[in-house]
Amino acid sequence: MPSYVNPDKCDGCKALDKTACQYICPNDLMVLNKATMKAYNQDVSMCWECYNCVKICPTQAVEIRSYADFVPLGASATPMRSTDAILWTVKFRNGTIKRFKFPIRTTPEGKAVPARWDFRCARTSFTCSNRKPRWWPWAAPCTCSSLAARAKAWGAPGIHHGLGMLDVMEGKGPISMRTEEAIQAIAEAYKGDEKAYKKKMRELESEAWEDFLDMTISQALLWAATNLQPEERSSEIAAAEPYFIGSHSGASGAWISRPEDLQTAETKGQYFWGYAHMSTVKGLFCAGDASGASSHKFSSGSHAEGRIAAKAAIKFIVENNTMPVLEPAALEALKTEILKPIDIFEQFQKATTDPEVNPNYIKPRMFMFRLQKIMGEYAGGITAQFTTNETLLKKALELLAYLKEDSEKLAARRASKRCSTGRAARAARACPGMRERRVSRARSRRIEAAAVRSQRAGHPAALPRLAEYCVDRRRALAGHRWSDSRRL
Repeated sequence: MPSYVNPDKCDGCKALDKTACQYICPNDLMVLNKATMKAYNQDVSMCWECYNCVKICPTQAVEIRSYADFVPLGASATPMRSTDAILWTVKFRNGTIKRFKFPIRTTPEGKAVPARWDFRCARTSFTCSNRKPRWWPWAAPCTCSSLAARAKAWGAPGIHHGLGMLDVMEGKGPISMRTEEAIQAIAEAYKGDEKAYKKKMRELESEAWEDFLDMTISQALLWAATNLQPEERSSEIAAAEPYFIGSHSGASGAWISRPEDLQTAETKGQYFWGYAHMSTVKGLFCAGDASGASSHKFSSGSHAEGRIAAKAAIKFIVENNTMPVLEPAALEALKTEILKPIDIFEQFQKATTDPEVNPNYIKPRMFMFRLQKIMGEYAGGITAQFTTNETLLKKALELLAYLKEDSEKLAARRASKRCSTGRAARAARACPGMRERRVSRARSRRIEAAAVRSQRAGHPAALPRLAEYCVDRRRALAGHRWSDSRRL
């Protein structure tokens, strides 16, 4: 969902050292064209709907276009931010206009109260013992009646994240988010008083929109583009990676050092090693999907986690500021390697009439498409409904080996595109390790299945031991002593 700039409104932020959108973009995508003095997004494929540039632009020149491959045209969501509130104007495809005003909910630095999590079952749910998130009513069951029965069979307090995918595979889709039922159920208590009922319905409608405009703006734009009112109709959701392997629920990621202020005398030596969010690799910090054992953080939580990790990284740099000794020859070798994609493009770009199609090199975009196709079809990705087997994984390794060889022929037109080649090459190097991890998961899946069977049979004592096993297993993967020999 990329950003774009209206040239009639953009003045290049002439009074500033650099444009406001350049300053705020977390991916450094916004740049200034010095010839026209207009800002533009230099790589729309890397834009991820954070809306920072839209909110900060003093002339409201920056806007967002929905994903053109599946979102109908004609809708928009425009924010106007003040010091204490944000006003959203949502335009629907049919011309309907809705306006919402929400308070700025940013917690002052040092005032946040961390949630204390009750790990009831490492496989089926994580329940916050402080309070339910404000968005809880919107995470309603899907339309498939079999989900509730399956959830009950699993013994889970909520719906298991994989059940929706199973129903889709059985032809029972689509999965719907029953916002209208959730809103009506909450407002039911006010039906005796017509005035109070209407007021409550407006509050719930506003809260539903706030939850998505705050965190998943693309969903709010999809509502507007399809003329969907969440208090009147259900909206479709998809079983996708974040629900199974990402920061929404999977607790996947690296073993990291937790914040020092949350540790006790018993845990500090085991869960804190100098800097918050630093992995077991010295100087490597993680946030979002990269940091493990902290599910249900979603987009806003991942953003906050990124700030925590960034501050810890700066502290690490300040306290470990000894420059490495690098031989001139080694430095030149690094320069040659870094600039190689630009050199390859310059050398071969005229071998064809269209530099985008050339047998001598591969551009970063197509390299990433190829990598995503391999992982999606062979390594348990969304194309294969998150299923795989040993034969498919072996084929993935074979194709990844070819891709690694072709990474030596990555080409970049300019220096800014060189960053894309680096990201693509790093991703290709990381993917083979995922295959090995999935193979090693075979035994742990059997253990987890045994715990579920025990739960169904009325032996809940197996669950704490399952959670203990998962923690030990994560520590082992991080380089600690392997200790999974216990029997459930």
